[in-house]
Amino acid sequence: MKRTMKLKLLFLALLCTVAQGAWAQVSVWDGKSKEPPVPVGWPVYAIKNAAQFAWLIDRPSDYMSGKIYYRLDTDLDMGDQTWTPIGYINGEVQGFYSHLLGQGHTIRINIRGATKNYQGLFARIGFEGSVDNIHVIGKISCSKSRLVGGIAGENDGGSISNCWVSADVSSDWREAASAYTAKVGGIVGENNHGTIEYCCVTGDVTNNDADVGTT
Repeated sequence: MKRTMKLKLLFLALLCTVAQGAWAQVSVWDGKSKEPPVPVGWPVYAIKNAAQFAWLIDRPSDYMSGKIYYRLDTDLDMGDQTWTPIGYINGEVQGFYSHLLGQGHTIRINIRGATKNYQGLFARIGFEGSVDNIHVIGKISCSKSRLVGGIAGENDGGSISNCWVSADVSSDWREAASAYTAKVGGIVGENNHGTIEYCCVTGDVTNNDADVGTT
């Protein structure tokens, strides 16, 4: 049992090291284009370029079904514009209930000066939703946001596995009189009855409030 755990930790360390290396083929988003992923046999859809990944931003009826598997087939650079977390629809937070199969690919995002809560690649991973085997790089810098993470602002009953974040994650949110805390993490801001396993963080995670850490 101990040897198995040591091997898993060694693999994770190697995974984090490899994550710092060169990208494979990269698709760069222009900040506007969106197109549907490619069906490759129900319930799997392939994401072959950045426009197809950006399509998920405002398609809640598609990814809230809990049945769809989105397979990432290339590295993505979502550009220098501020990223809108997947699941933030018309100002309301929705959960990602489907499944993202990252296949070890890298996604670069930037979030600057965000004031809304639930910031990250996803706003919230919903019940039984999952994100697996992706590498997030870039910078997530929020001014007045609670629940901030590299993968998601909140993991609400979902599963995040084999993921690594080398983006810097921060929020300036702090209200001494509030009953709430910032909750800023490298993987998620808050893990609410969800599962996070075999993940690593190599970026800086900062906030002047309580509840700050790697997960």
